[in-house]
Amino acid sequence: MSLHNEDQRKFFDLSHPAPYQTLGLGIAAHDSVFLYPFLKFYPLKGNLGTDTVLAGFNAIINLF
Repeated sequence: MSLHNEDQRKFFDLSHPAPYQTLGLGIAAHDSVFLYPFLKFYPLKGNLGTDTVLAGFNAIINLF
């Protein structure tokens, strides 16, 4: 078994994550509650399907 150094990543190489786009709608439910459902998709990975689109939900709740 041999180890090929050229197949391994170098220590100082930069990794570039895939670009993505987020589409959402923020709703202020109260003075201290903000809700944000969104879709996150990767447009450069081909067609938009279940493997390239993620659904998410953010909530910001202020206690004071």
